[in-house]
Amino acid sequence: MRHRPSSIVHRRWVSKVAQTLLVILVGLLFFVPFVWMVAASLKTSKDVFTIPPTFIPQVPRYATINGQPFPMFTLARDGQTLTVAAAKIEGNVATVLDLNNPPAGYFEVERRQLFELTQPGAMLGNYPDALEKMGMFPRFLANTLFLSVAIIIGGLISCSLAAYGFSRIDWPGRDAVFVLVLATIMLPFWVTFVPLFITYKQLGWIDSSAPYKAYLIFIVPAFCGNAFDIFLLRQFFRTIPQELSDAARIDGASEFGIYARIVLPLSKPIIATVIVTTFLYVWNDFQGPLLYLNTEETWTLARALTVFYQSRRVDWNLMMAASVLFTIPVILLFFFAQRSFVEGIKVSGIK
Repeated sequence: MRHRPSSIVHRRWVSKVAQTLLVILVGLLFFVPFVWMVAASLKTSKDVFTIPPTFIPQVPRYATINGQPFPMFTLARDGQTLTVAAAKIEGNVATVLDLNNPPAGYFEVERRQLFELTQPGAMLGNYPDALEKMGMFPRFLANTLFLSVAIIIGGLISCSLAAYGFSRIDWPGRDAVFVLVLATIMLPFWVTFVPLFITYKQLGWIDSSAPYKAYLIFIVPAFCGNAFDIFLLRQFFRTIPQELSDAARIDGASEFGIYARIVLPLSKPIIATVIVTTFLYVWNDFQGPLLYLNTEETWTLARALTVFYQSRRVDWNLMMAASVLFTIPVILLFFFAQRSFVEGIKVSGIK
């Protein structure tokens, strides 16, 4: 029996470790912004952009005097660093008490001389505050979920039927039509925006106060398919053995029966991929709702989040809390569908 030289085994081990470390490093680069967002959502507004940045949220320390909480600061005075409690702060003047010598009583100092004392802690109240200041958050969430589900259903029906026709049925000019469909991916949105806007306006779908009528602008095109999902589904359908379809035809199955009872059940990975990608697109879409949804009752979360940012003085901690809430459904969806999502992309890409 021949043995591999130890040098070859060593080089392969070093290569595998280096690849693993590289993947971890790249993963951390993508993960750090999310960690910072979560940490910022638990901070006070003024601590969000502290230099140097910290990932551990800090909350002010308080001292209890006569049953009343007062914020604690450090103060440099007479060559000493005092720990004081601020009983009152008005403008540039603060009335403080030296906690190490309470009998000395209160005295006044300039506000800029005080440095706030903090301790590790989380401002969990930022989340209900963000929901309260966003106003109709439950309505925005329901609008976004309804729109996402409707577009996913429409896209799956239309794209899977088109992909079946392009992959499992032979007809004259099939490949030429498929190339034409793929070519539509290269059309910029602004090329079709003006004629689509005029059409929707004539149909009375724009500026409608009824949410589900306004959403026809997004739902109807979903039932007409899109080139990217058709391409993904077609590539996967072509990996299914043609012998299965031939056997079903011998047994008397129709084309729709083959599509519904054989092809679709075997295509769960790519269907999961289409669901995840479509959901991400609809959930994060801001351009469409900005152009077509002008009534607040019809807004999606992406539209409402931007208005929340623009319409008031920015409390960045509340903005980050709202962003975390906006991100949670996407993370949960990917967490539960990641295996099918990765498998669908891998199989379609290999084909």
